[in-house]
Amino acid sequence: MEDYKLLYENLLADYNRYQSNAEMKIQELSKKNINMENKLNSISNIVEIGKYINSSISNEDFILKINDLIVGILGSAYSAIYLVENYNNSVANIRSLKQSKYVKYFQNNQEFRLNSATNLNDVESKEEIHSAIGAPIIIRGKMIGYIVAEHTHINFFTDEHMKLLRSITTQVAIAFENYNLYKKVEELAIEDPLLTIYNRRFFYNEVERKIRMDKSKRFAIVMLDIDNFKKVNDTYGHQFGDNVLIFFADKIKEHLNRGDVLARYGGEEIIMYINDAHDAELVYNRMEKMRQDIVNDYMNIHGITASIGISFYPDNGDKLDDVIAVSDKMLYRAKEIRKNIVVSSMKQ
Repeated sequence: MEDYKLLYENLLADYNRYQSNAEMKIQELSKKNINMENKLNSISNIVEIGKYINSSISNEDFILKINDLIVGILGSAYSAIYLVENYNNSVANIRSLKQSKYVKYFQNNQEFRLNSATNLNDVESKEEIHSAIGAPIIIRGKMIGYIVAEHTHINFFTDEHMKLLRSITTQVAIAFENYNLYKKVEELAIEDPLLTIYNRRFFYNEVERKIRMDKSKRFAIVMLDIDNFKKVNDTYGHQFGDNVLIFFADKIKEHLNRGDVLARYGGEEIIMYINDAHDAELVYNRMEKMRQDIVNDYMNIHGITASIGISFYPDNGDKLDDVIAVSDKMLYRAKEIRKNIVVSSMKQ
């Protein structure tokens, strides 16, 4: 009987050990599954972050969208993106790195995690901040900024939060590269690369848009052609010719007002939309003053002058092409007379 009792106890002990080991294994597997799910969720979040950020780069408010995304994923109270001075002035809603209260932590391109019983926020009007994390945005080995997330609770941010922030900064770095590329492509689509003024295609689209907005508004079209440009090119070379074109574009900009549009029409011809043209005589005087400034500049020692033609909408036509055709006609009339003069359709 004692033998059966001992056998029972041994079997029970073995069963209990087996059950305990089985439960431990189940717990281990459960933890592994949870960790795996967390990793998959993190990977999924990172993929979604990348998709979301890069789908928003054409939007001027894409920084606000990124900040909203960070707040949503990390559960933080606030988020901000700081950039080094002059990295990209064309991006809206960006803060300067130097203006950040965390600037002392932006050292050696290191991540940071702060927890404080006292308020980390130096702005009295805001809620108290007791927890913050930050990670650098790195592009081709160079730190161009930081992403900072904040929370009102102390010890809010965990290692997982930091991993996610690290992944977000990588995606944001890619987004900035894509944004810069997008902007360059966008500029090439509307700008003349040599003169950094609008191209002919954009000029047409923009002026047509203005006409659609107000068909009754009077405006002027000005065509300017550089006199003797071929001779200048042949005599001094194409590099000098390019410098002459740049000089003309810069000189014209000095005489344009808000709302005017300047573009390269083709070759050495430049076209202008003059927004305020209610008085044709004032427009003529502005263009005459511009012509005189060109003549009086040191470039005139090479015999470089400008002939200018002016037409008016709707006086010379109710379609843009018609108004430009009249301006072009006035320009060539100026060249026929003696060059280096302004001819207006309102003075014919």
